[in-house]
Order: sequence, then structure tokens, then C-alpha cells
Amino acid sequence: MTLWFDGFFEEVEGVLERVDDINKIVWVRERSNDLHKIDYEKITSVEFID
Repeated sequence: MTLWFDGFFEEVEGVLERVDDINKIVWVRERSNDLHKIDYEKITSVEFID
């Protein structure tokens, strides 16, 4: 997943854990077990890997 954050692109790779359609937020868990809370508006692209 590529994000636009403070004028820079940032990539996050992990498992989509939760989707909150009401608040427009997704949670992504990385392999390191870090959990990222991401606003919909910051997502620029998503790539699915098998």
C-alpha cells in the first residue's frame, strides 16, 4: 500500500486487519507485528500479493 504522508510517499506492506467505513480508516498489520491506522484519504494505491 502506498500512502501520501506529509508530502512524501510511504509504503506499508502487511495484512489488512480492519476496515472502518464510517470513520474512513483501515488498520494494517506488518510482519513486525506493528499495527498502522491509516486514513482513506492518505491511500494512493493498493497492490494485492498472493
